[in-house]
This record gives sequence, structure tokens and C-alpha cells, in this order.
Amino acid sequence: MKYLLILLLLASCSKPMSSIGLSTSYLKENNKAFKTEYEPEPTITFTHLFDYKGNKLGYSTNRIDNWLSGRNKQDIKLNNGVRAMREQMITYDSLLVGKQFNRLIPMLYLANTTIDNKFIINNNVKKKVNHVFLYGANLSYLINKQVSASVVYIAPNQEIGIESGFSIGLNYNF
Repeated sequence: MKYLLILLLLASCSKPMSSIGLSTSYLKENNKAFKTEYEPEPTITFTHLFDYKGNKLGYSTNRIDNWLSGRNKQDIKLNNGVRAMREQMITYDSLLVGKQFNRLIPMLYLANTTIDNKFIINNNVKKKVNHVFLYGANLSYLINKQVSASVVYIAPNQEIGIESGFSIGLNYNF
């Protein structure tokens, strides 16, 4: 939390660019406990970038979306053949570092991610919460001053069973 306050303080001393966007992620999962049909859902994100010595620094979060929409519900099949319901909420806060080249802004990110799963099997509820750091690369293109598009690569993470992933988004800049 203190790092977020430091970023906010630094952002007030530069030319900030904030955006609110709509994105969707596609993940290739390899989870040994269950198989699932991944269904991407749109996510609302808030991003704030500022200039620091010619570089772009910033943060991004999906906490607004979680507050508005709640949990994602999904039917899954466990390896023992039993059907179950998975309710999942993924929350991330990421730090971004990059550089702007005309309309392109390539960035690297590190995301502090919390994955809160609730499994419902025959009226029994099991909870599992994972805290992991995800990392990857983001490429944003400024279509004009108010609109940008972005593509994000999500690196593999064995702890939560992600083989690879990417996200695409459209953002309104203000």
C-alpha cells in the first residue's frame, strides 16, 4: 500500500495519463486438479501512467471490476469425473515500466495477483486462495489522445497452472 501512495505522490509531479479500459484475457491452463473450458469475460481496468526521466511508470488494477461484478462462476470437471462449480475472483495490482515511442508504449509489468477460488462439490464448499506474482509485457498503441489499444503477454506460472496467456483491451484516456 505504501508503494501505491508513493506512486500517487510521484504522479502528481508529472504529466499523468489515466485510462479506464475494457479488456479480456485468454489463458492456456494446465491444472492437474481439474479440467475446465476457459470462457473469457470482459474486465474493467484502471491504469495511471506518468513520465519519470523520459520513462513511463505506472500502475494498473482491476479492483473496480471486482467491486462491480463480483465472482466468475464456471462449471468444471474434476479428474475423478465429478462435476463441480468453481466461483473465482482474480484481483491484480500491477506496476508498469516502459518508454513511449511516438504512438507506441511498450512496457513490462509485475502484477501482485490474488486468485480466490471457491469450489462447490455436492453442496460442500472448499476455498483456496493463491497469492502469486505474474509478469509479462504490454504494448499499447495510442489511436488518438482519448483512445488506446493494448495487447498484453502473460508469462507462464506453474504455481497456478498457466502455460501462457494474453489479453487485449481498448482504453479511454483522460
